[in-house]
Amino acid sequence: MKAPIVSVVIVNRNRKDCLQECLDSVYKQNFKEIEVIVVDNLSGDGSVEMVEQHFQQVILVKNQENLGPSYAKNQAINMAKGEYLWFLDNDSLALRENVLSSCIELIESDGEIGCVGGEAWVEDGVEKGIINRIVLGNGEIVYENIPIDDGLMEQHYFSTANLLVRKELVNKIGGFNNIFYYLYEDTEICCRVKRKGYRLAANKQSMLFHRQIQDKARITNFYRLNKTRLIFIILEKGLFYFFALPFMDLLYLFHPLKLKVLKAKIEQPGGKGANPIKLICSYFKGALQAYLWAYVNLGKILWSKRQNYLKNNMVIIH
Repeated sequence: MKAPIVSVVIVNRNRKDCLQECLDSVYKQNFKEIEVIVVDNLSGDGSVEMVEQHFQQVILVKNQENLGPSYAKNQAINMAKGEYLWFLDNDSLALRENVLSSCIELIESDGEIGCVGGEAWVEDGVEKGIINRIVLGNGEIVYENIPIDDGLMEQHYFSTANLLVRKELVNKIGGFNNIFYYLYEDTEICCRVKRKGYRLAANKQSMLFHRQIQDKARITNFYRLNKTRLIFIILEKGLFYFFALPFMDLLYLFHPLKLKVLKAKIEQPGGKGANPIKLICSYFKGALQAYLWAYVNLGKILWSKRQNYLKNNMVIIH
């Protein structure tokens, strides 16, 4: 039986060194029936030149502006020839040569599995478990590191740091919603996959290492973070839930996993030195601005739900 073709999709902006390491790990995979598509969102650090020099087999899309991750991923989907799409972040790293083949084996083992992947919990270069990403009732995303045995583990969602999915299914649900310019685009598309009746599953072999390289602006941009969270809630839960959301935010204000994630972000290289009091004030200010923005743009958000993002690949809102 002929092996399926896998289209590897990587969106990049200004992470030349990470991208090179990511591509190196992709081409070291023991599964060779691949095409690699890199969509560059106007990098200024030599990323494009690096790909052109060292990875001439890559299909390289050079956008003339930063169109955001959803738009860029849809560009790649529209040109992909593979039966499967393997989404990676530019700071993803496959530590083992059998990650992709294991993902394919897992998704083909059960027709009810729609997506596979997962991010390994790694300490001192050793895979100890999985980063279990959880969507709280108010739409906030938290995670916990947990051991994983030799069986399957169901997931709330997979980030596109490591997400293998059938292209036919992505076409059926319409691709990524371009309204998500900053995070949550992978969360939302996984929710649509699950609404089609499919499961999201990982095992020990399907995971890879996601370095999650972030600068301070990305960690503390609470306005953009809350804006996309509110878009997600409106699209996923509806208007009634959205108007009740401030009360839900109070309910989840001191959720243990939320506080743990916030502490971890502060301790990251980009977040070191952050004043906790200023951080909390900044969070509430950003959340308030996001709520005001969402009230003003409710119509545009709801309209985006009715689009087919692959056929009508346009940027709706930044």
